[in-house]
Amino acid sequence: MIGERISMLRRIKGLSQREFARLIEVSPQTVSAWESNTQRPSKLRYQSIAEALGVTVAELLEEDLQKRIQQVEPHPMPSQDANLEAVLKFRREQPALFALLANPNLTDDMARVIASLPKNEVTA
Repeated sequence: MIGERISMLRRIKGLSQREFARLIEVSPQTVSAWESNTQRPSKLRYQSIAEALGVTVAELLEEDLQKRIQQVEPHPMPSQDANLEAVLKFRREQPALFALLANPNLTDDMARVIASLPKNEVTA
């Protein structure tokens, strides 16, 4: 139902009912009534609801939107072993750069400068 889709999309956007209500100029109680399916939004509100949630009106009204969201394949996460192997390989191949990047006092700005240097310019 539309209330469930509004609730799901609002939470995906990281909005509270109060924040969402303010965006579309209704009361938080109205949003709560929509999400609990005790009331439906007027058709005149569909466009502003869809825009605030980052979807089209067609997607907002689509019954199987949740199924489509669930069908999106998550990006595969590399295994911890693969991550460890990559770090160890980097440590072997670029020991000076590894030491610089492993420094706990390294700032983001320093890391950007180091990353922009050609590999052969980073020495111990």
